[in-house]
Amino acid sequence: MPRTVLQVDTSARFSESISRPLTRKLSNGLALDASRLIRRDLAKSPPSPITEAWMESAALPERDRTARQQDALLESDTLIAELELACTLVIGLPVYNFGPPSVFKAWIDQIARAGRTFDYIDGRSVGLVRNKAAYILATSASDRGADVQGAIDFAYRALAFLGIENVLTISAEGVGALLDIENQIDAIIARPKSPQSLASGAGGPRTLAGARSDPLALDHGQNAIR
Repeated sequence: MPRTVLQVDTSARFSESISRPLTRKLSNGLALDASRLIRRDLAKSPPSPITEAWMESAALPERDRTARQQDALLESDTLIAELELACTLVIGLPVYNFGPPSVFKAWIDQIARAGRTFDYIDGRSVGLVRNKAAYILATSASDRGADVQGAIDFAYRALAFLGIENVLTISAEGVGALLDIENQIDAIIARPKSPQSLASGAGGPRTLAGARSDPLALDHGQNAIR
């Protein structure tokens, strides 16, 4: 099966972004061993907030939707199709004011659809997006690692809810750690990890050898360079 890398950028900054060069480097490196690279820039094309019409349409079986209801889900269908094609996700996650960028939350809202990317079985939610790996590159100039715990936890919980539990978070703090992050990216590119290899061990965010042992990543505090 052809391997596809999905790069998801969320930073509001472009020329001065910290996360964008890192996601580009990792995605380009992983793409050397893949057949396709999809770049989804959530800042250039912000996902629409979900609406009442979206929710009503998503609740119906596809065969029962009107043309207008199908149109309400076109954006969601496009984003989900990219996700389903991908074998590996590379997500840039600057942390703004103790949380992920709003466009990342909007992307999660658009791709989280009952019966499509998750379902309920015996009263429990079950993710339907399986056999995928995800790399989260959280970036900041700040060294207040505790500030980003909620943002990283949200990203992991959202991915796990969809069935993506093979998550590797590159963990470091402060501008001085950027070189260490680049070295870790070089190590990933040199020895790409498959979803199966990432799946070993207990569930939860994972870090590379030599990185922090907790899921905290670079903090983007309110006054940090983003």
